Amino acid sequence: MTKKSLIVAVVGFAAGYLTNHYLQAPVANVQIVKSAQQECEQPQVLTETDKREIPLNHSATSLASEAIAAVPQKNPNAINDEADVPADQSQPQPEKIPAARMRMGASDVKPEDVITDAEIDAVIPAPFNNQLKGMHGYLRDKYKEFAATEQGGDWDVKMKGHIEDAIYSNPYGKDLIVESLNCKIGICELRLYETKNGAWSFILSEMGLQSWWDIGGSSSSGFGTQLNGKDITAYYVLMSKKGS
Repeated sequence: MTKKSLIVAVVGFAAGYLTNHYLQAPVANVQIVKSAQQECEQPQVLTETDKREIPLNHSATSLASEAIAAVPQKNPNAINDEADVPADQSQPQPEKIPAARMRMGASDVKPEDVITDAEIDAVIPAPFNNQLKGMHGYLRDKYKEFAATEQGGDWDVKMKGHIEDAIYSNPYGKDLIVESLNCKIGICELRLYETKNGAWSFILSEMGLQSWWDIGGSSSSGFGTQLNGKDITAYYVLMSKKGS
């Protein structure tokens, strides 16, 4: 073998050795990694023993229930939603007002002193009696005292005179038939018929503009009735002094 052939053989051997040694190792590594990935991707089948060794976790419902239970609950008997404080029974309670006092404009008159329907029929003739029966409040409460009083005071006398003058001096006064006019204990009562529609309302409005008008509350009930066989409008009027 020549020297040149020997050199070629040595170089070929070295190249083959290096190729086998350094290129085969990465391939082996790749196969190992691939095998590990396949093993991880395969589902694991747990045995009964494995299942017993794995602790059970709480479900979402169980965790939510525990969270709710941990929140402080409010007392439904508390005074408000901010503090869990029972109602203080020592605080003053609202005064219980008798039924007779709960009506609008009710007075301090005791229930037994309020005029009854039977008593109204005895002191007020038809058809005006039914109007007072339908009333509630100060004016009806005081009517029993009004009916029992024979004579009024200075205010009553003056107010009666003012009302009479206002009615008979007004041009529409001729369209009214005054059944009665009385003023006592700071209350004036009128029973009248109206022969022309609107006459009484106009006169009442005119009186309210006068300087002598000292009326604080009033009730003017108009209703249809008959007088001497003819249909007509009647009024039952109660008026009280200011401050009564």
